[in-house]
Parts: sequence; structure tokens; C-alpha cells
Amino acid sequence: MALKYRPQGKKFDAIAQEVRGEPAIGDDMDKFVLRLKPELYMRTYLNQRKTRLDGRDFHDWRNFEIICGAKRTALNSCVVGTACVSNGSTQVFASVELKSALESDPLLQFEVRPGCSGRDFTWARRVEILISEVYTAPDLAKALRLKVTLLSLSDGGALIDACFLAASAALTDSRIPPTTFDAERNLISVNSGSVHSLEFNLLPFSLTCAIFDTGNGRFVLTDPTSFEEDLCSLVTVVYGVSTSSGSTSSRSVLKLCQFPDGPSATTPALLRDCLRLTSRRICDFSGPVISSSSSPETK
Repeated sequence: MALKYRPQGKKFDAIAQEVRGEPAIGDDMDKFVLRLKPELYMRTYLNQRKTRLDGRDFHDWRNFEIICGAKRTALNSCVVGTACVSNGSTQVFASVELKSALESDPLLQFEVRPGCSGRDFTWARRVEILISEVYTAPDLAKALRLKVTLLSLSDGGALIDACFLAASAALTDSRIPPTTFDAERNLISVNSGSVHSLEFNLLPFSLTCAIFDTGNGRFVLTDPTSFEEDLCSLVTVVYGVSTSSGSTSSRSVLKLCQFPDGPSATTPALLRDCLRLTSRRICDFSGPVISSSSSPETK
């Protein structure tokens, strides 16, 4: 199953550099200033042109695509759900594995792998902790647990948002087979029969906002590219979206965090803007993800 979203309005496909998340530069002098003093170039660009370097407005986001169920039926596999998310040039692959559980094991475990993103394992560990804090484990049969592995295939910016979207999509794509637990032999048997989907009261989604000081004011840039992230203070807002009846009208803020640590350029007014923009963004992709959990079985 593939879910695609394309923003209305500007023809983003006409922007030659969008795929790589790089600014579309004109003459040689622009290229020279960009490489020598990227922050000065970006400040001048935003002040003069009132658009971002890739052609988007300040509060626009990139195209995203979700593909679910790519490897769920692999032979002899314990993978019960998958999702591949593309957001601009950022890509994350998520897989959900059904595993046996000890008493000390969490029922829902996350592992973030930096992959080809260039991020270090310290960053990956912080994202693991953040994601683990906002997800609630679903009801599972005795001695079973789920492990969600998030592999970064590329980082064109807003990688945390792609991780959240991939995790939620893979979990809603998961189909759990009937199992039997033999306590005497400590053995779990997977039985034939109809599979069932996982039930969640809330699913988390996030939006990263980049705060950039132009000298004439601070602007909020939603869904930043990796180029913008390097020059801005970042705020990530995590919303929990109710899954009841496929409704996305019920939302609550679960987390408000800054990556990486450092001096913050945010103000209460800017934080309110981030919350408002996140609420609007969540409506775009949470609906298809949540509704897919109740779609007819294909197995």
C-alpha cells in the first residue's frame, strides 16, 4: 500500500535541487558566498526574497510518501509490519518484529540505526529514548513483545519526523497471527488462522521547526532541510493523535524538545507558532496512516 501526498499550490517539481535538499543557486557569486558564509547568505536570501532557498514558503513542507507492507509476508520471517517513508530527500525504513519476551523485556522496544544518514549513535540513542517515552505498548498475547527497528536510508532534514511517521505507519500495518504459549516447554507456537491488527489509543507524530534569526526578526521554517538545520535552532513538537473511529480531531501535545542541545532562539510566541503549525501538519498525514489500520486484510 502506498500513500502519497503532494502540497497544493507551487510546482515543487520545478525546483531542480529539491531532491537533494540543496538551495537552487543562480550565479557564481551566489555559490561563492553560500560556501564561504552560508548563514549570511541565508539571512540575506530570506530578508530579500521572502522565500526559502528551495523555493518553499516559510511554513510549507515537502512531498511525502508512505509505502507499507513491502516485506511483511517474507518466508520464515518474524516481521509482521513494515513501512518506508520518504519526506523530500529523507528516507526511513521501519520494520516491526514479533519476538518472545522475558519478564524484564519491554513489550514495545525501539531501535534507531543511523544507517547512511551520517548521524552518530549518540543521536540515535536520544531518538530511541524520545520515541520510547511517547508510545504505549498494545495488548499482546502472553510471552510476546514487539521490536520496531528504524533504519535511516538518507537524511535530507527533519529525520526525527520521518522516524515517527515510519514507526506509526509500520505499527498500524502490523498484523499479528494467533499464537500459543507452552509454559512447560517455554515455547511459542504460531498458528494458522486470521491475523489481527494492533490497537492503539494514541499514535505519535511530530514536526520539526527551524528557528532562524535574520537580524530583522526570527522566522519559523517548517520541515527544514539538512542545510537549514545546520544554521538554525530546532524545535520538535510531538503530538498524540486519537485513533478512535479513525478521527484525527483529538490531539494532545506529548513532547516539546530541542535537537541538538544548545542556545535556544525560541520565544513563547515562536513556540505557539510551532504548536499551531504542528497541529495543521498532523492533519495531513495522520489520517491516512490511522485509517490504514482498519483497511481490509490482504493476507
